[in-house]
Amino acid sequence: MLAPEVINEGVISARFGHVMLAAGEHDTLQASAEDHLLAAVDPATLDILIYNRHFIMADRAARSS
Repeated sequence: MLAPEVINEGVISARFGHVMLAAGEHDTLQASAEDHLLAAVDPATLDILIYNRHFIMADRAARSS
């Protein structure tokens, strides 16, 4: 999730990947040549919020090469 404010009140599950919560004034998401996602976040001039109330799971071990 990329946004000036990120709020999660549920379950996030990425069975074969990664999870990222990022908050800032300017967010950039870019795909690399190796099929990875790259994220850049510029800090906000005002207060930012990342709030997670429940469970986040990213199970990379289940990924096959």
